[in-house]
Amino acid sequence: MELNGFSEIAQTIVDLSGTTSLGFMPLVETWQIGDFEAHAKSVYQTQNYPNGTGYKEFGFGIWNKTQINGKKTILHDNTGKTPFSNRDILAPIFQHNRKKSKAIMMNVHANKDKAAAIDSVLDCVEEANEKNGDLTSPPDCWAVTDWVKLMVHPGKPASLVYNPIYPANEPGKVVGFVGSNILMDIDILNDSFPNDVNGIHA
Repeated sequence: MELNGFSEIAQTIVDLSGTTSLGFMPLVETWQIGDFEAHAKSVYQTQNYPNGTGYKEFGFGIWNKTQINGKKTILHDNTGKTPFSNRDILAPIFQHNRKKSKAIMMNVHANKDKAAAIDSVLDCVEEANEKNGDLTSPPDCWAVTDWVKLMVHPGKPASLVYNPIYPANEPGKVVGFVGSNILMDIDILNDSFPNDVNGIHA
């Protein structure tokens, strides 16, 4: 299910747009985790990803960050369970415009804001299926997160856009997402008001 040359294609899109990050996240159910991880490892080995891609302290696999005794800890995510969703699914960053991205194999569905965005798209598609029956074209469902803190631009306000992926022969079934970021360059707010204007904090 990988796209050969994804990083190169995605980087071209990044260069032509205002985003700095573009990733492909398939939806993985818990019974698919082992097969998906084996496939991902093979892709990283055969498509010239850096050595160690997909590995964390526990070894290779899908991961998420959680708080243990007040400390952020990276764990192997093999359940898809999260307090932020009633769906036990995973959405790992499988391919990225930057092959060296530290976020590769991170389950974005384990994050509060990202899970809310992904679930809203899945809810939208489910509603479209219930309303229209067998769909002949993909429904207009996508989502933008609230402001989030990015790993690569932690000092800038940002949002993430999630666009669903549908099989050509099943336009009512979401099988993954393409995600990109929207960065707010806070420098553009400088000198927005004359110096003699008081009481505005931005």
